[in-house]
Amino acid sequence: MSSGQDGVLLVGTFPPPIDGMSVVNIAVHEALQRRGVRVTAVDSSGKCFGGVHYHLRRLAAHLRAILIMLDPRRVVERTLCHGVNAGLSMPYTLAIVAVARMAGMENMLYYHSSNYILRRSFLLSWIVRIAGPRCLHVLASEEMVRKFRATYAGARFQVVDNCAYVAEISPPREHLREPVRIGLLSNLTMEKGLGLAIDTAKELRAHGTDVRLILAGPLVGADAEAAATRARQDLADAVEFRGTVLGDAKTRFFEDIDVFLFPSLYAHETQSIVVPEAMAAGMPILVHDHNFIRDLLANSDIDHLLLPADGSFPERAAEMIIAWRADPHRYAADARRCRERFDALRERGLGQFERLIGELAPTSRRCRSSGEAQGRIAHGHD
Repeated sequence: MSSGQDGVLLVGTFPPPIDGMSVVNIAVHEALQRRGVRVTAVDSSGKCFGGVHYHLRRLAAHLRAILIMLDPRRVVERTLCHGVNAGLSMPYTLAIVAVARMAGMENMLYYHSSNYILRRSFLLSWIVRIAGPRCLHVLASEEMVRKFRATYAGARFQVVDNCAYVAEISPPREHLREPVRIGLLSNLTMEKGLGLAIDTAKELRAHGTDVRLILAGPLVGADAEAAATRARQDLADAVEFRGTVLGDAKTRFFEDIDVFLFPSLYAHETQSIVVPEAMAAGMPILVHDHNFIRDLLANSDIDHLLLPADGSFPERAAEMIIAWRADPHRYAADARRCRERFDALRERGLGQFERLIGELAPTSRRCRSSGEAQGRIAHGHD
């Protein structure tokens, strides 16, 4: 990227709600500010789950980003850093990437959906083409890059493993508690594995294992609400819904469980931030071998924790947990291996992230005074 760039326009989702894209945006924003780069951040999140209001908020945010790029009085934004939208919001990405090129800005695009990487997207092919050969494409794994190269025309890539964005780390667990405590943290939808997590608790009880299921995150959709109602009826006090957890509440969630379940079949799933967070918390994880989550565990001594996405998750997960109860040393070994795998991936990921920030903030573009280093948030909502 050219040395004439002075600042970054960062367009993407910011909390609330907390999701993988917002975690990455916060990390990029803070890292650029530490480097003394002027950052204008436009929050493009809809602040709700679907519906007309959601899309109106997102549309307004992207229009605001376009106006910033076209404003002749603003000369500091020389790079567009944008998380590529998926689904019905992809035209918004197409529009702002096109305006960025017209305005002579550099493009850095990062990807949080597997859907348009595993299946060719006509819109994404045009986004990549318009972004140009100098665009830096940021993905979460080498396998994602390989799939991307096979489908689209991008020339410059940077891998940043999601483990790079996890800060809080705990020692490996040494034993299961009684009752066994299993948990899921996500937007609680059937596609994200809510029903399968509930069925795992039921399967354990059917085998005589005393279990407590702790579910964190908002219930999203009528199917999820119905599943929660049935779970309360079937499991009674053995199931707990904690809602959205942030900060200390999120830390307590991980402290209160012994095994993290993530049987997601979500079409857009890449690595998911919560999976490395659970690994960092020092517990074994049981996850679906789905999309690019496997890159966190495959070809390692914990690849047996990848369970096939064939509907057998509750039975296989219960079998693994029962085996850990019978052999506490095996549980402790898997907890230690998960933490060690995370440590290795995080060390690599932090180096990758530093290279990414170096692309956006070379020394020649540092601001000259601390006052210039204050980032500005242009929220895409009132």
